[in-house]
Amino acid sequence: MIRFFFASAGLRTLAVSVLATIVMTHTAWGTGGQWSSYPDGVELAGQAAAYDPVRQLMITFGGNGSSGETNDLRALALSGSPSWSTLPKNENYPSARRYASLVYDPIRDRLLLFGGRYGLYTRYNDLWEYDLADSQWSELSPGGTAPLADYTTNAVYDSLRDRLIVVGGDALVWALPLSGAPFNWSFIAQGGTPPPLMMGFRLVYDETNDRLITFGGHDELDCPPQWDDCSCQIPYCPDHCYPYCNLRTVAEYRLSGQNANIWYILSPEGTLPDWRAYHSAIYDPGRQRMVVFGGRIYGHDIFYDDVWQLTLSGTPTWTELYPTGGPVDARGAHAGIYDPVRDQLVIGGGATTTLLSDAWGLRFDSVPPAAIDDLLVEAAGRYSAAVSWTAPGDDGNSGQAEEFDLRYSTSAISTDAQFESASQVGWEPPPGSDGTYHCIELDNLTSCTTYYFAIKTTDESGNWSGLSNGASGTTTCSGNSAATCGSGLRAEREAKSGGTGWDSGIQAGPDAAALPEFDLGPAQPSPSAGSVRIRFTMGQRGPVSLRVYDLSGRLVRTLASGRVEAGPHEVVWDARDDGGRAVPAGVYFYKMAAGSWQSQRKVVFLER
Repeated sequence: MIRFFFASAGLRTLAVSVLATIVMTHTAWGTGGQWSSYPDGVELAGQAAAYDPVRQLMITFGGNGSSGETNDLRALALSGSPSWSTLPKNENYPSARRYASLVYDPIRDRLLLFGGRYGLYTRYNDLWEYDLADSQWSELSPGGTAPLADYTTNAVYDSLRDRLIVVGGDALVWALPLSGAPFNWSFIAQGGTPPPLMMGFRLVYDETNDRLITFGGHDELDCPPQWDDCSCQIPYCPDHCYPYCNLRTVAEYRLSGQNANIWYILSPEGTLPDWRAYHSAIYDPGRQRMVVFGGRIYGHDIFYDDVWQLTLSGTPTWTELYPTGGPVDARGAHAGIYDPVRDQLVIGGGATTTLLSDAWGLRFDSVPPAAIDDLLVEAAGRYSAAVSWTAPGDDGNSGQAEEFDLRYSTSAISTDAQFESASQVGWEPPPGSDGTYHCIELDNLTSCTTYYFAIKTTDESGNWSGLSNGASGTTTCSGNSAATCGSGLRAEREAKSGGTGWDSGIQAGPDAAALPEFDLGPAQPSPSAGSVRIRFTMGQRGPVSLRVYDLSGRLVRTLASGRVEAGPHEVVWDARDDGGRAVPAGVYFYKMAAGSWQSQRKVVFLER
């Protein structure tokens, strides 16, 4: 038997010639996150990519491989043990292509594939859906006038209006409503100064400010001088430009407000990245920024391995980031997505003068929780021990961490290797916020034996703390006394905390050897225009957390946190966040954690 105690004032239950390949490398200064490798996939360049938040996958379509263009859907599992797989397809599926756009539709749990090209001259403007639950491709046939078949188009999902937006060459914009209106393409007339988008540009949707942001790409011969400091007029065009002008223009296209449907060329502060095309660009909603990795100077074998951020709150500003880890090879035409669960940019494949197959994750949150230094043991029982500690934070000693890993052994634990070989306590509560005291009672130990304990902590980005201080205690050899989170630990903790008392409730869990069964039910109704009911079952009395997150991984609402009895339970979510504000229409995920068991489901809210 394992018993849990908590005490907290406010407990709440990531020089080479132009004929050779030039790799533009950058010194790693140790800021801007940390690279870590994923398993290699297939050698591909020009593949489209999207993030599936339900299954936590990076999914890619098509691309140019060693045998030419392909039409395979491939998935990299980002949770558990990462691995690549090829998704099944039915008899009707898109033709092989590269440089298509792949978008996840969260309301219908499907992928939308638009455009792309085959070889040099075959260009597409068809639209396909892939039902992720049924693994079925279907071609869609919207009405209206479809976007132009172009060498490079970029599509994004407009979550505020439930529609697909496509931006093509010459910065032309189309929209396709996915609900609430006829299923027709419409061309959006625009004003302002459109950027000279042609090929290899990248587009992100800034949901916070309801606008599109573009960067980079390349044009042919007629590049005006303000875009690239070159005239592109033979013979005056610099070598890096001719016969293509590689751009570093940043532009915004506003989707609402007084100046909607108008292009603006932005002039960010800071040092500009080098001109490039076929880079990856993702939107990081928590930090309101665009993050760019790699790319190339088209028309020359010059490739980049650098990382840049463009802050989009306040005055737009470019800053180069210098992540640790790697080395990650320079490349262009690679896949790139944002994974909000692990707070990371994930890239894969691409090419220099050869095709690449490797995959990497750049975790932006590289600050681990602090190592616990006050682990204590009270082992007054014959078959039991009580272990207590103070929770660190998410970043050092600030915030709320994700998980504890408490281990014990009959030998001292003072190194990471000894910790890895020690026995793991089978069920532990989620950490409270920094400064929360935790105490666990462990039964079924051996009498007359000295036990050694150590603990580590991880955050939601997978950053692990260092090893805690070691703590040990010896079970008694006779008698029937049991160790409890009682007066001894209480006095010691109260002395350390200046009088903070213990919660008198007991948080009871299962034997470490046999976890109980839990269940998290679907939200009812879903989709909903108001409140929803969420039911869950506890196999045994114990601590549980039930939290709601948006698609970017941000915590929206804590629905349950603390000890509950065994059996079925129901909570009602009134579609408001923790601040009492009504949440926007869209898709949300609610996650239940009970010790080491966890599950998540989605709920959809409609416009109210």
